[in-house]
Amino acid sequence: LLALLAGALARAEVHAQVTQAALAREWEAARVIKALPALEDDQAAQNFQNALIERISGKLGRPVGYKAALTNPKAQQLFGVDQPILGVLLEKMLLEDKAELALDYAARPAVEADLLVRVRDPNINEAKTDLELLAGLGEVIPFIELADLLLAPGASNDLRTLTALNAGARTGVVGTPVALTADQATLDRLGAFTVRLEDEKGRLYGAGRGADLLGHPIHVVRWMRDALRARGDRLREGDVLSLGTLTPVQALKKPARLTAHYYGLLADPEDDLSVTCILHEAAASD
Repeated sequence: LLALLAGALARAEVHAQVTQAALAREWEAARVIKALPALEDDQAAQNFQNALIERISGKLGRPVGYKAALTNPKAQQLFGVDQPILGVLLEKMLLEDKAELALDYAARPAVEADLLVRVRDPNINEAKTDLELLAGLGEVIPFIELADLLLAPGASNDLRTLTALNAGARTGVVGTPVALTADQATLDRLGAFTVRLEDEKGRLYGAGRGADLLGHPIHVVRWMRDALRARGDRLREGDVLSLGTLTPVQALKKPARLTAHYYGLLADPEDDLSVTCILHEAAASD
């Protein structure tokens, strides 16, 4: 009986490995995924994500940080969930300001204005107050996330499935970093700033504010720190953290030059803070 049980477990493990490898191949080819197999628990979802990251990091480089997804209540409502999820950012996912890419960069391309912060001090792992968390950060960075909805419309997109798919992380465009000061005025600006995502003709793709991110962006930092700690990991100096959906997720269906404008994030309100991406028509396939 024990031998039969061991054999069944071994076959199940092989099946899981094959399924994870197939997922990675579909991801690399930017093909829509119809469904994932049932994930019996949170660890199974994390195992899928880990396998995906291991496979694609060969082309996209080392992990450089993390993505918090579904930190906006409106995004949670859209996906029918009630809490955030965590993904991994790889080095080549992050593109320079005004990067150009074709609309076939993803299986189901989507865009949102986001915000990055960079960890300065590993003492952030022991921080208790919001100001102590802020002191662990060195920079805030404008960011347009170019995500991938991946799953076919109507497919199950529960928390475990979304986690397995690495929170939809695909790529994004990074603006100019701005140094952070650990004081109350900076903390207040982080909670009060607004953002508009517009195309080259000024048409609005979405608007949001810092308070849309779990009530305050620093709350997202705390959640990410605690989520990592719960699985035996920690934030490290230099880690980049994507804090989530500032503007509603919009499917990308046509070429556009999109710019996210941030207002009230800098000490001098006259200073401009923005980031731009340029999307082209996908090349015709042979």
